Amino acid sequence: MIFVDSKHLQEGRTLFGLGWPLVFIFAADLALVTITTFSTSQISSTAVAAIGLTMNLMFLTVAFFFVVLSAITVIAAELKGSGEHLKVGPLMRSGFFIASICAVSLSLLVFVLWLVLPLIFPSEEAGHIAQDFLGTVCWIIPIEIFTAVIVFTSNGLGKTFWVGVANAASIPVAVLLTWTLAFGNFGFEAQGVQGVALAMLMTLTFRCACFLLLLRQREFTTISIFRDLPKTAATSPKRILQIGLPLGASEISLHGSIAVIGMFVSQLGVVPLAAHNIVWNIF
Repeated sequence: MIFVDSKHLQEGRTLFGLGWPLVFIFAADLALVTITTFSTSQISSTAVAAIGLTMNLMFLTVAFFFVVLSAITVIAAELKGSGEHLKVGPLMRSGFFIASICAVSLSLLVFVLWLVLPLIFPSEEAGHIAQDFLGTVCWIIPIEIFTAVIVFTSNGLGKTFWVGVANAASIPVAVLLTWTLAFGNFGFEAQGVQGVALAMLMTLTFRCACFLLLLRQREFTTISIFRDLPKTAATSPKRILQIGLPLGASEISLHGSIAVIGMFVSQLGVVPLAAHNIVWNIF
């Protein structure tokens, strides 16, 4: 018989308590993709083909920058564990500095992606749908990159519960907005693909607003983000990049393979690409 001592049980409870809300981060992102894929599949095969590949290319573009910033979680946890809680303020300041660079870089990359989308798809209609969708959704990306600093800091301080709640709450919001705007309910006119894009934009805006409220948690009350506290090696932008860049590189390899496969399938035509997007989403 294998006995587990009380120390291991306590550590397991702590790990579970921190970890289970984070499940909703992945669940919410996957749910948004699923809702978008399902709703566009009800519109046309061209719509689901165009939007599916556009989202894959968009994730390829943005994932690297968000994962680089996730290094803040590691550093914030180190500072809390060593009793240097007040240094989280300078860490967040460094995070916002890197986020501003990421926001500018992402704006340029997304604009380039928007320009080349018509060249990727096998039909002119699919290219226009993709451009319209990306042109609507992309406005939330700079806001998301800044609120990510708050989310990663909260996770590092062990405050994961409300992060999970905010992500979970975005799922029914996305369903309701898509049902209303894309398919014309509650007296609204059906807007099709544009309605799907607006629903995603509004859902992500709602989620970012919830993330801003994380700053009202007790752990943040003693943290001064903008007070002139000296940066240390542990809270500098360089430290964030040292940890985050390798993480971002590994993430981009995953999304890169998905995007490349999608681009190859797109050369077979709209219907094969639509089928590929649906099957990949299920997987």
